[in-house]
Amino acid sequence: MSYLVLLLAVKILLTLGVIWVYGTQPTQKLNALSGQWGDSAMTYRLIAVVVTALLLADALALIDALSGQFNTGILLIGALSNGGAALVVLAWSFHPRLRVPAYAFGTVAVGFTLALIFPQLALMPLLG
Repeated sequence: MSYLVLLLAVKILLTLGVIWVYGTQPTQKLNALSGQWGDSAMTYRLIAVVVTALLLADALALIDALSGQFNTGILLIGALSNGGAALVVLAWSFHPRLRVPAYAFGTVAVGFTLALIFPQLALMPLLG
Protein backbone atom coordinates (compact mmCIF):
# COMPACT_ATOMS: atom_id res chain seq x y z
CA MET A 1 0.00 0.00 0.00
CA SER A 2 1.32 3.41 -0.95
CA TYR A 3 1.00 6.77 0.76
CA LEU A 4 -1.47 7.85 -1.94
CA VAL A 5 -3.61 4.72 -1.52
CA LEU A 6 -3.72 5.29 2.25
CA LEU A 7 -4.61 8.97 1.83
CA LEU A 8 -7.38 8.21 -0.66
CA ALA A 9 -8.78 5.33 1.42
CA VAL A 10 -8.97 7.44 4.59
CA LYS A 11 -10.49 10.34 2.67
CA ILE A 12 -13.11 8.06 1.11
CA LEU A 13 -14.10 6.65 4.50
CA LEU A 14 -14.39 10.13 6.03
CA THR A 15 -16.31 11.36 3.00
CA LEU A 16 -18.87 8.57 3.37
CA GLY A 17 -19.58 9.90 6.87
CA VAL A 18 -19.96 13.45 5.58
CA ILE A 19 -22.38 12.29 2.87
CA TRP A 20 -24.44 10.36 5.40
CA VAL A 21 -24.63 13.32 7.80
CA TYR A 22 -25.47 15.95 5.19
CA GLY A 23 -27.77 13.64 3.27
CA THR A 24 -29.87 12.26 6.11
CA GLN A 25 -29.80 14.38 9.23
CA PRO A 26 -32.48 16.94 10.12
CA THR A 27 -31.84 20.59 9.37
CA GLN A 28 -31.83 21.59 13.03
CA LYS A 29 -29.08 19.11 13.84
CA LEU A 30 -27.01 20.23 10.83
CA ASN A 31 -27.48 23.87 11.81
CA ALA A 32 -26.24 23.06 15.31
CA LEU A 33 -23.23 21.15 13.96
CA SER A 34 -22.25 23.83 11.49
CA GLY A 35 -23.16 26.99 13.38
CA GLN A 36 -25.51 27.99 10.55
CA TRP A 37 -29.21 28.77 10.54
CA GLY A 38 -32.20 28.39 8.27
CA ASP A 39 -35.23 26.21 7.76
CA SER A 40 -34.35 24.47 4.51
CA ALA A 41 -32.38 21.25 4.22
CA MET A 42 -31.81 21.87 0.49
CA THR A 43 -28.34 23.39 0.92
CA TYR A 44 -27.22 20.45 3.05
CA ARG A 45 -28.63 17.93 0.58
CA LEU A 46 -26.88 19.72 -2.31
CA ILE A 47 -23.62 19.53 -0.38
CA ALA A 48 -24.18 15.77 -0.02
CA VAL A 49 -24.69 15.44 -3.80
CA VAL A 50 -21.57 17.45 -4.63
CA VAL A 51 -19.49 15.53 -2.12
CA THR A 52 -20.80 12.27 -3.61
CA ALA A 53 -19.46 13.35 -7.01
CA LEU A 54 -16.08 14.11 -5.43
CA LEU A 55 -16.21 10.71 -3.72
CA LEU A 56 -16.58 9.06 -7.12
CA ALA A 57 -13.50 10.94 -8.34
CA ASP A 58 -11.58 9.82 -5.24
CA ALA A 59 -12.63 6.22 -5.87
CA LEU A 60 -11.38 6.44 -9.47
CA ALA A 61 -8.06 7.88 -8.24
CA LEU A 62 -7.84 5.05 -5.69
CA ILE A 63 -8.36 2.44 -8.41
CA ASP A 64 -5.62 4.11 -10.45
CA ALA A 65 -3.25 4.29 -7.46
CA LEU A 66 -3.83 0.62 -6.63
CA SER A 67 -2.68 -0.25 -10.14
CA GLY A 68 0.36 2.03 -9.85
CA GLN A 69 -1.12 4.83 -11.96
CA PHE A 70 -1.13 8.50 -10.99
CA ASN A 71 -4.26 10.51 -11.84
CA THR A 72 -3.08 14.12 -11.87
CA GLY A 73 -6.46 15.60 -12.82
CA ILE A 74 -8.37 14.05 -9.95
CA LEU A 75 -5.65 14.97 -7.46
CA LEU A 76 -5.75 18.58 -8.68
CA ILE A 77 -9.52 18.60 -8.17
CA GLY A 78 -9.04 17.10 -4.70
CA ALA A 79 -6.40 19.64 -3.72
CA LEU A 80 -8.55 22.53 -4.93
CA SER A 81 -11.83 21.32 -3.44
CA ASN A 82 -10.37 20.41 -0.05
CA GLY A 83 -8.13 23.47 0.15
CA GLY A 84 -11.00 25.70 -0.88
CA ALA A 85 -13.32 24.08 1.65
CA ALA A 86 -10.78 24.62 4.42
CA LEU A 87 -10.34 28.28 3.53
CA VAL A 88 -14.07 28.94 3.19
CA VAL A 89 -14.91 27.24 6.48
CA LEU A 90 -12.16 29.11 8.32
CA ALA A 91 -12.96 32.47 6.72
CA TRP A 92 -16.74 32.25 6.68
CA SER A 93 -17.46 30.87 10.10
CA PHE A 94 -15.46 31.17 13.27
CA HIS A 95 -17.68 28.56 14.93
CA PRO A 96 -15.43 26.38 17.14
CA ARG A 97 -17.06 23.16 15.92
CA LEU A 98 -15.86 23.87 12.38
CA ARG A 99 -12.17 23.98 13.21
CA VAL A 100 -11.73 20.20 13.09
CA PRO A 101 -13.40 19.81 9.67
CA ALA A 102 -11.41 22.77 8.35
CA TYR A 103 -8.16 21.21 9.54
CA ALA A 104 -9.20 17.86 8.02
CA PHE A 105 -9.92 19.51 4.66
CA GLY A 106 -6.62 21.35 4.85
CA THR A 107 -4.68 18.21 5.71
CA VAL A 108 -6.14 16.35 2.74
CA ALA A 109 -5.36 19.31 0.47
CA VAL A 110 -1.75 19.34 1.66
CA GLY A 111 -1.55 15.56 1.15
CA PHE A 112 -2.85 15.82 -2.41
CA THR A 113 -0.53 18.75 -3.13
CA LEU A 114 2.49 16.82 -1.85
CA ALA A 115 1.45 13.85 -3.99
CA LEU A 116 1.25 16.14 -7.01
CA ILE A 117 4.72 17.54 -6.30
CA PHE A 118 6.26 14.12 -5.58
CA PRO A 119 4.26 11.55 -7.59
CA GLN A 120 6.92 8.81 -7.43
CA LEU A 121 7.09 9.08 -3.64
CA ALA A 122 3.29 9.06 -3.40
CA LEU A 123 3.14 5.72 -5.21
CA MET A 124 6.01 4.06 -3.31
CA PRO A 125 5.02 1.28 -0.92
CA LEU A 126 4.79 2.42 2.71
CA LEU A 127 6.40 -0.74 4.07
CA GLY A 128 9.31 -2.47 2.47
